[in-house]
Amino acid sequence: MNEPLEARQMRLFRQKEVLELSGLKPHHWRTWVASHRAGEVGEVRLTIEEVHQFMEAFKVRPSKPAGAKTLRLVIAQLKGGAGKTMTTLHLAHNLACRGYRVLLIDGDPQGTLTTLCGWRSEAVRPEQTMAAVFERIDSPELIEEMPVQPQKTHIDGLDFIPASLEMIGSDFLVASAFMSSPASARRFYTFIDEDLKRIEGAYDLVLIDTSPSFSFTALAMMWAADGLLVPMPPNLPDYRATLDFSQMMGENVAKLEKAANITKTWDPVIFAHVRSDLTQTTALVRSLSADTFGTHRVEESVPSSSAFVNAASRFRSVYEVTGAEVDARSSRRAREAYDALAQRVLQSVGSVWARQVAEGQKRPVVDSEPAAEPTESASLVGVA
Repeated sequence: MNEPLEARQMRLFRQKEVLELSGLKPHHWRTWVASHRAGEVGEVRLTIEEVHQFMEAFKVRPSKPAGAKTLRLVIAQLKGGAGKTMTTLHLAHNLACRGYRVLLIDGDPQGTLTTLCGWRSEAVRPEQTMAAVFERIDSPELIEEMPVQPQKTHIDGLDFIPASLEMIGSDFLVASAFMSSPASARRFYTFIDEDLKRIEGAYDLVLIDTSPSFSFTALAMMWAADGLLVPMPPNLPDYRATLDFSQMMGENVAKLEKAANITKTWDPVIFAHVRSDLTQTTALVRSLSADTFGTHRVEESVPSSSAFVNAASRFRSVYEVTGAEVDARSSRRAREAYDALAQRVLQSVGSVWARQVAEGQKRPVVDSEPAAEPTESASLVGVA
């Protein structure tokens, strides 16, 4: 494992992978290689930075469209061991490899995502985590201080905000503030939203891994999110836990909606099966979840695979490991599963961005006063 900021390298990419990521043709590859890597002997492989430079050279690197907002997607689940953190990690790596600018946030004090990203949690300073946001809860004059600063990673286009056990103290700070500074404490759920507004402009997507709880900090992260992805292993206990999560989420957010006097929406809302297998139970749960969650339950699923276990044992995702580290065939199948899920997520995100652009084009420009912020609307209650 690496210390924070210690060098860590992403694997190299072959021609086939680069063309799949970019959607370009072999003649584009030959043109770029002749210009940038002329004279090399043997197979040419690119770093992830070069992959993105290749995309930019032909103007195909993806990004959110002009007029659309950075989309914040929270990956949440009440039951531990449901694949929440691994889903967050692999989606972040997939989207960054595709060329999107991604901010990855570990919002779980356990710091599993932080560990998988190569950080030692004991070396993470509280001011590097989202705990810094809640340090200001009883000091309104500090709200405008510099927001939490994302850290660069070894994957071009992917920045990271780590977690540490000190984040547990944020819930005690909020509870204490209700006794000493109730007016400020009643706004606790807006703190992360306000902080992200100040740094998200550099990114297309923000992915947030939350703790499996309804703590003050977890609720603030869910409130700050635009979209919600719920990973769900296809077994009956996890299906039951997902129903409980949806109900409890709706109840808790309803209380915040009442306090804020607005309605909260997540769009998109996605329920995705992970750790799938070919058993009869899996088929039953997939059918039940389709009936329960309707179109929010996507067909794309991630199978159980030794590739995930073996990659995680090296503190890597399957996008990072090489064939020498993890069986090439199993890691390729594992990547293909997350490729499909990420593509489904991007379809939903693209629909949101398209609506934002269309709404922006319809909105009249008023010179005398700033345009009103769009009202957040909807809730999870109707999904569960």
